[in-house]
Amino acid sequence: MHRLILCEGYDDRSFLAGFLQHHCQCTEPAAAKRTRSKYGNGAYVFFTAGGSHEIHVLPCGSVSQVLQSFKNNVQAAASGVHPEIDCLTLFTDHDTLPDRQESGDANSAPPLIKPQSIKGLLDRAEIQYQESANGDIPQWQIEKADKSKCVVALLHVRTHDANLRLGLPSKQTLERLVCHAIAKAHPDRAKTVGDWLASRQDKSTHTDRQESKEHAYSYLAGWYASDGCDYFFRHIWEQVETKKHLIQEMRDTGILQALESMAR
Repeated sequence: MHRLILCEGYDDRSFLAGFLQHHCQCTEPAAAKRTRSKYGNGAYVFFTAGGSHEIHVLPCGSVSQVLQSFKNNVQAAASGVHPEIDCLTLFTDHDTLPDRQESGDANSAPPLIKPQSIKGLLDRAEIQYQESANGDIPQWQIEKADKSKCVVALLHVRTHDANLRLGLPSKQTLERLVCHAIAKAHPDRAKTVGDWLASRQDKSTHTDRQESKEHAYSYLAGWYASDGCDYFFRHIWEQVETKKHLIQEMRDTGILQALESMAR
């Protein structure tokens, strides 16, 4: 059976590759044996530790393209075109500001992709489903043409800790999660990055997305420059201290358990 993770970009794909390989002990085919995924371009393919499932990590490009890929693949799974799909996971940024909520709860603002978006898409496609939330993670059981089930899960990447600010981008994104783990493990690096970004004299107006990249790539340039982006977002899972903080934050927001379950 095949399990699909739909994410926004290549950095998300690399981060998930590191998680699958170094946390879940999934295996990646040797370069000579890698094949193109039939579910989308640019996918990384892994095998679960027991070898019974393939996991396809698909970078889609944007939130709207994540939803389009989900629509295409869930229809293919439900109709029997791709009956081998038994799990579809959407892995997207929460895309809110931790301190914007009046309630003071860093997790209370609605994310960019809401559960209603998924339900509306399924309803319009006339796909039968049942809601089956896993804790705080929205999930749905899709009935396929052969009466078997496909699990759909909506995961939002964010940090639970809204107090740490130095060396972190303000918006709830994958980059914030990664920078948070590095900042907790190496406070000196967080101060260096924060001070340098604040000291720039030629700062131009930038988007929240650019701010997230500026922080993450500053850590990359300062301590991982010779190895590139793919290595940076994978390698964070090989470092004991940063991995510890990644796991803690992902556990606190519920996405760790959902990803671990999918990778079994």
